[in-house]
Amino acid sequence: MEEVPQETWLLIFSFLSPTDSPRVCLTCKWWNEIWQDKTLWKHFQIALIGGKPRPPLLPKAWMKSVKIAFSKLQNLKRPRLQLEFAIEEGHTVLANRVLRAHPRILYPRVVKKRFVRPSGQQKKCAFAHHHPLQLVAQGTNENLEMMKLIWSHLAKTSKTDDLIKKPKPGVKNHLFHPEQLSAAMSAQKAVRVCISELFRTGGNNAALLDFILEVFPDAIAYVRKHWRRLSTISYYMKSPHSTQFFEVLEKKVGVVFIVDDLQQSILNEPLAHWLLDRLSWQADGARAIISETLSSFGWRDLCPRSVMKRLLSEGTFNAPFPWMKWTYEYLRRTPIDKKIVKWFIQRAERDGLPKDPEIALNCYEITTRGNAKLFKHLFKIGAIVDVNWVGRSTGRTLLHYAVEKNHVELIKALLECGADPKAKGRKGAVSPLSIASQLGQHEVRALLLDATKKKQKKKQEPPPRKRKSKELADEEEKEAPKEEEGTANEKENGTNGKEEKSNKKRKVEEKKGAGKKTEEEKMLEDRIGELMKWICETDATEKITLKEVVTAQQKDFTVFPLKMVCRKWHLKPTSQKRVNLLQAILTFLEGREAMVQAEV
Repeated sequence: MEEVPQETWLLIFSFLSPTDSPRVCLTCKWWNEIWQDKTLWKHFQIALIGGKPRPPLLPKAWMKSVKIAFSKLQNLKRPRLQLEFAIEEGHTVLANRVLRAHPRILYPRVVKKRFVRPSGQQKKCAFAHHHPLQLVAQGTNENLEMMKLIWSHLAKTSKTDDLIKKPKPGVKNHLFHPEQLSAAMSAQKAVRVCISELFRTGGNNAALLDFILEVFPDAIAYVRKHWRRLSTISYYMKSPHSTQFFEVLEKKVGVVFIVDDLQQSILNEPLAHWLLDRLSWQADGARAIISETLSSFGWRDLCPRSVMKRLLSEGTFNAPFPWMKWTYEYLRRTPIDKKIVKWFIQRAERDGLPKDPEIALNCYEITTRGNAKLFKHLFKIGAIVDVNWVGRSTGRTLLHYAVEKNHVELIKALLECGADPKAKGRKGAVSPLSIASQLGQHEVRALLLDATKKKQKKKQEPPPRKRKSKELADEEEKEAPKEEEGTANEKENGTNGKEEKSNKKRKVEEKKGAGKKTEEEKMLEDRIGELMKWICETDATEKITLKEVVTAQQKDFTVFPLKMVCRKWHLKPTSQKRVNLLQAILTFLEGREAMVQAEV
């Protein structure tokens, strides 16, 4: 048995079924080893069920994929469930076998469905269960082969009405629609359901849509008429489309995009940039896009930073735009992007709008959550005009809010920026120091007391003498008489000359001290010179090999050439001091000397 080649056994086993696995494995060890071969199970996968194993491709992935498929098929008795499983896993051979045996699956029963559209029209009927094309549309571009297979079966069988299941005469059912669709109408409805599912799921379904538009010409007219309604459904389902999907709509269907489409896809960063490149939005649409984007932050995700930067930088606004109003609207939401806040304030300054001192008081992140980092960012970019500003409606400062909420980090940041712990505000508001004592916040009270003491010390200290600026000194010198100018200049030159001489002497002494060599360094240099002389005289090629050491010797063994030698020969001195570098090079040259002696 072992004399037969393994390829022959694999050919014989390929005619068996994966269900014969127990009988083969229990026969002998040789058969068991051959039965585990990867090529055999790959043949079973391609010939019996089709497709590939789902990633990640682990060891024995082909065997596991086939065994899982056969175990699930034993539990699924109905053909429709078997087809759904084949579509979900991408098993094209299995789907082809099921459709050949049961082609009526492509024509499900039509049921009554009471659904009133916004236009007032009533949707009369719908499929009793998901159509196979609709199931394929829920996947990605990997299901393109499956869609081609199902469409080929549907195109063959839709020519006649033999597969349509008609209701029995005299039997009434309140669920099923009395007038069943023909095969052609059912195929048309299946294609429309598939297109709706492609729009609803979004993702990478451009290849599937392209195929449907090619094989079914009526689909182009349907998409051209209803694509805006279908894209709105996907917008509310938060299923972002790819740029390839919109390219198919533009090239195959001839869709003309407008600014409203850009507003709906503003959260999809690649698609938003794709539409910004194609639409003329700078003059007319920028105001509407920004207003729509900022006003909808409460229930939608955050706008991408790159898209917002492009809107703010490239948009042109003829009428004055309420930048501060939309900045407040943005600061009331969470989370907050610091870069976007900075761009808003810069755009407001560019348009000549004054800064509002209440910008930090209207920020939910600062007043309620105590975001100290955001406050420091606003203070750094100059958005906060006055830290001690009292709110017009509340009559309180930022320090009042921070002390009430016990945000210690924000209190520290405010005190560093000059907040007053004794600011009383308006409308009967007490100072932050008294609020901390009333609430029993001992840590906060200690911080506020330290800040007040530091302020008092600064007030009591005498003001520093003001140094005269150069301009004032020049004016005084011009007004003074020439004799006084001469004496003053001589004195100044004398003092400056003395200072310059002392600095020069100090630098020369430092250079001399740095240039002095210790006895250890001199000994190391002499030893390196002797080794280099002997090595170069013994072997002339070493002079070229040790070129860096020769250059370091010519430069009197300064630090930089020594470092270059260590880097060239990958030497590792204990430190970067000159002595340690010389020691590392000396040990290297001693090893080199031993090598040359061995060669001689």
